[in-house]
Amino acid sequence: MIKKGVRYSLIILLIGIATVLPRYNYGHIQAKEAWKIESNKLDNKFTVKSGPQMGEKVKVYDGTIEKYNGYYYLMGTGSRGHVYRSKDMIHWESAYELISDDPSTLPPYADGVYPRYGASDLFFHNGVMFYGFNGNNLVHGDPSTINNTPDFRHSFWEQKFDLGIDLQFFVAHDGELLYLRKVNPFEPDPNTGAAKSFDAGAWMWKVKSFFNEKGSEGRSPAQELIHTQKGHWASFDKFNFEGQEMYYDNGQYYLLYMGNNMAPRTGLYETGVAQSDHYDTFDNSSKYPGKLIARNLEEMILKYDVILPTAEHGYQTYDYTFTEPDGNWQHANYEPTDDWKSGQGGFGFPLKERNVLIRSIYNDGEENQSNIWGSPNGPDNIWVRREFQLDSVPETTALRLRVEGYGKVYVNGQEVHQQQGQQRSYQMIEVPSEFLHEGDNVVAAEVSTIGPEIMYYHVDFGLYDTNGKPVEADIVGPTQPNVIKGPNGFETWVTYKALWDGDNGQGKDRVYFWGDEMVVDGPTSTHSPDKHFDAWQPTFQDRFDSESSRSAYTNHEGIIMKDQTLEIQTPNGVNEILLKHYEIENYFLETNIKFDESNFGNKAQAGVTVWYQDEENYVRLFIDRDDRRYIIVYAINGEVTVEKNSLPDTFEFLHSDERASDFGEQYHTLKVYKNGSKLFAELDHYKLNNDEPVLELVEMSTPGMVGFVGEEANYRMDNVSLTIGWGEYGKYFNDWDKEWNTTEQGLQSPSDGEALTVKGDPMREYEFSVNIDTESLPEQGKAGIVLEYINDQNYVVAYTDYAKNQFKIYQIKNGKETLLDVASTARETIYGNANFDKGLDQKEYVYDLRAPAEVSQVKPLWLYGKYFLPNWIDREFKLPDPNSPNLGIDNWNSESGQWDSLDFSYDWTGRGDYHIAKFDNSIVSEKLRMNVPSIINRPFSFAVREEISAQNFYKTVRTSGKLYMWVNNELIFEVDDPFKNRDTQVGLYTDNLEATFNSFTGFDISDRPFDRKVKNNN
Repeated sequence: MIKKGVRYSLIILLIGIATVLPRYNYGHIQAKEAWKIESNKLDNKFTVKSGPQMGEKVKVYDGTIEKYNGYYYLMGTGSRGHVYRSKDMIHWESAYELISDDPSTLPPYADGVYPRYGASDLFFHNGVMFYGFNGNNLVHGDPSTINNTPDFRHSFWEQKFDLGIDLQFFVAHDGELLYLRKVNPFEPDPNTGAAKSFDAGAWMWKVKSFFNEKGSEGRSPAQELIHTQKGHWASFDKFNFEGQEMYYDNGQYYLLYMGNNMAPRTGLYETGVAQSDHYDTFDNSSKYPGKLIARNLEEMILKYDVILPTAEHGYQTYDYTFTEPDGNWQHANYEPTDDWKSGQGGFGFPLKERNVLIRSIYNDGEENQSNIWGSPNGPDNIWVRREFQLDSVPETTALRLRVEGYGKVYVNGQEVHQQQGQQRSYQMIEVPSEFLHEGDNVVAAEVSTIGPEIMYYHVDFGLYDTNGKPVEADIVGPTQPNVIKGPNGFETWVTYKALWDGDNGQGKDRVYFWGDEMVVDGPTSTHSPDKHFDAWQPTFQDRFDSESSRSAYTNHEGIIMKDQTLEIQTPNGVNEILLKHYEIENYFLETNIKFDESNFGNKAQAGVTVWYQDEENYVRLFIDRDDRRYIIVYAINGEVTVEKNSLPDTFEFLHSDERASDFGEQYHTLKVYKNGSKLFAELDHYKLNNDEPVLELVEMSTPGMVGFVGEEANYRMDNVSLTIGWGEYGKYFNDWDKEWNTTEQGLQSPSDGEALTVKGDPMREYEFSVNIDTESLPEQGKAGIVLEYINDQNYVVAYTDYAKNQFKIYQIKNGKETLLDVASTARETIYGNANFDKGLDQKEYVYDLRAPAEVSQVKPLWLYGKYFLPNWIDREFKLPDPNSPNLGIDNWNSESGQWDSLDFSYDWTGRGDYHIAKFDNSIVSEKLRMNVPSIINRPFSFAVREEISAQNFYKTVRTSGKLYMWVNNELIFEVDDPFKNRDTQVGLYTDNLEATFNSFTGFDISDRPFDRKVKNNN
């Protein structure tokens, strides 16, 4: 099992409301280039884009998302049984009631929490829409009613479905049905009923049906997957552990989870992930050392220059008074009177939230509540000041603050913030440059408890030079994740709840796989750096909203436009309906099939034409309604082959449970991924053929038409989408030059000379990404990607130059090579300690780097202050003595199998900022160890400056006359497209270097229908 530190990063989504529309013809207005880039910019949080709630935020705070028949459905805590709907995960419609919260409709055992319908999972399976929610309870509904008059019913009237919370329904790659939930610390062992260890954990059952309740014979014995660990970052301030989300991708299972106190004021509620090659082989060693989605404070401190730290990582020195001061106390030239004290801040009361200490409250060490501002018996008002000096005024300055109460904040006497009431988390505010000056400056605040009573009072702030970057929102508590495919079938997204500048809501970010490591590019906000695009839409989509849909297809025989669906009757023989203009080799196609419940047809076979050249050369994939099979029929030069395969044993078109006996036929989603000679298929949540290709056929490694097909069947098609593109991983590589070899690690380049290989359907605009690993750190050579390729005289290439520690991007135009841009390969990556199993009493912290790298320095950000929770943690952390002989850093020597001590200089920066340990000479490392003098010295965050690394995840987006290129989710290049408006391919590149390429994704994002017959490359 690979365990990796995870850097926190991000992205998001978009759609169209087709009759038959190319991607950006949303609302029948053709996009312009500048508008396209700006409109497709990711902008968390979710907001309602239509209906009576238009402009409001989506009120889901612990949600679930499911896609069914072309729509995404989102609901959970905050929506009280109402659901939001979207065609594209961007444009959310106003919420409507899916499940009633009327007390007269609830089961007898329902308590006050029941009708919140939160901590939930919405899941379509076997013709039923299941909704499990807090407590744990179950509702089921008729999917055909979900958009009109929803028919959802409480599945259990006399008893609850289960114990615990945070349930999930899941279909494994082999067709097993899995039910997961959190088992609480005080809950007995689910198998024996006896007391168990004091842990919260994610447990799993195999079930025969998702109706199987606690104690049912349809459930297997429970299996604990992962649980809390003292000293692990996710179990640090509390034994909380919840929100597990299982996800499968390319032969690997991922189990997302979250931990620590969920209260935003304590700030440590974040998301992690574990990884395993099978759903039943998880344990605590499967956890990644680092966080998958973390608050962005530690990243901001790393990117910004800290002028004044906040008290979140240790107290800060404040001047304060409880007596109203005279004079210009908000200004830098103020002379404090005797009423002012200098002491440890921030300030506030209560000291805890959900029994956990709030990290930023120090109150100058005062324990007598009558002397604590904000306490019931304490002073009503507080005035605070923090002075600082500037050698020059920053281009952009950010004030970070959390003020709760009634008051104002000033910079050099200028009001910058006014607070009226609660503020559950910190907020980032840009300070106008004219408010600052060289020399002495001050941030000051006055805050009162006089006003409508609130639960918490607080004041703390810090100041940062953003180094010219826009001021990001503070993002805290990114948790309760749901992982789902985007509208085009290639992108993977994670939705989650968080607070953006103190305002809670629902957001989403892009998920990538660097090799098989799951990485989230987030959390993000409107002003997050590195340019984040929203969800790209399918190349083509048809919702059959009008008769104009007919014009997109070659054959109109036997088809009727009815109720905004395509009704197809094929009483005799085969009826094939092909999509015009699309002759392609690689793509994702999704359609939804519903058989006529009064008459399926004599054979009742319907599906898709995967590849069509002529009547003697084609591939068809049928779903057989009567015999529960999928059938592949292909012809090569007139010779027809038929392959019949059973659908998974647990799949049903209609659920056999009597509680769904009055439900009619439902739409079932058929998805196909064609990559050259390989065809993968999915039906609803099932991976057909256990996620192995359902067909491998060399002859179909050429362009062909796609469409729908039926044989003696009566059925409907709805919400069709097609995206040109391909994904490759593991051993499934094809159409690359034969000199490039497939290994267990991926596609390997030749080691000698310059090697360039391209593939894929030529596209006008697209995204392409791949993970590149050279295994060891080369001293020379080049490895990268081909961003555009027309021919060997016209292309664009970008690569890592290992001899010069540089990224470079070149264009070759009419055979002439031109350097477009160059950038340093240096980056700073936050890693988690890999030996987290050692618990709280550690004095050694091991950090596994993602790959061998040249390292020049490391930056620890230290824990500081009291952490206390009965029976869990009771420790006061301090900064280490920088002169202690026991403070050290070691490098792992794989040849000797020993640790080598490193020489370094140490830059001590106090509390709230990264300290810097600079090595006397750069080292090549794959593993580092931080040694500390005492168990009260503990790194909270650990950043490594990698001058160059053997691992690089390359991504490019070609759109609107621009080429963008990222490495490890950091935007490196933005250049003008030298081959604008010309169809090009993408590919791989090395020069005198053997490199391994894996986890490929390439897909079309153009705003025009694709037509291979249009050639404009001359």
